[in-house]
Order: sequence, then C-alpha cells, then structure tokens
Amino acid sequence: MKVLTNFAGQNWLITPAALAVGEHPPATIHDQKFLLVLSGVVFANLEGNSSAQWLQETLSFLPDMAGPQNSGPLNYAINRWSIPKPPGQNFSIGFSLEEWAPFASLSSIFNQDQSINSGFAVDVWRPQPLRQWDRCLHPLAGQQHLYRR
Repeated sequence: MKVLTNFAGQNWLITPAALAVGEHPPATIHDQKFLLVLSGVVFANLEGNSSAQWLQETLSFLPDMAGPQNSGPLNYAINRWSIPKPPGQNFSIGFSLEEWAPFASLSSIFNQDQSINSGFAVDVWRPQPLRQWDRCLHPLAGQQHLYRR
C-alpha cells in the first residue's frame, strides 16, 4: 500500500447543520451537529512498470483536518463558534461522522513519447475508516469517547 501525503490543495467548508422540521434546537454547543465538506487533490505519482500488464496499487490518504498552523476546519469551528476546549494540552480534536460520500477519480495523466495501447483507470473505490477506534478525550464535552483515529 502506498500512503499519499502530498496535497496540491485541500478545500473545506464547515457550518452548523440546519434543524429538520420539528427538531428541537441543541441545548448546548456540545449537542450541535455540523456539516463538513472536504475536497482537494492529492498527488499519486504512480508509474507503470510493465508494457504487458496493468500496475495495480492500493493507495491511501487521510485529509488534514487540523490544517497548517491549526488553520483547518475543526480549529476554525472551535474558534468561530467559541467551542470550549478541555483544560490542559493533552487532548485530540476529532470529528464524529454520521454519513459521508467520498469520491475519487483520475485528474491528470502524463504519457511520454508515443503510446499505442495505454490505459488508465480507478478500478475500485473502497472507503476505509478514516482512523482506527481509539479512546480519547472528547474536546466538546470533556468526557472520554471512542473516536476514529
């Protein structure tokens, strides 16, 4: 498996989720749900190694939710909506998913010289859990919860 870490760009939008008809407003910020949209481009730089068969490789990447200098969507939401952090420095910030719709495709292809039978494909897209289950301090409620890490 090849882990991809070189992002050409990452874009995000985070906002409090609207209430459904008849849904009660959250009692505290800890009960608030958020809509988080992530998009971007990650470089794969894959090169074939045979003229007779496809190179099949498993690729993996993890979006950077913190962002450079903590400028990512989760820290933005904490600062924008004054979400309290637990005291001290020993905690992890996480995002608990209810639903997601991941997407992957080829973005660009380079083919040096002449090619008679070249081909390019994303054969299968199998989303994996973003992180392993781990017990960490819930940054909103100050309690321990299981999170994907």
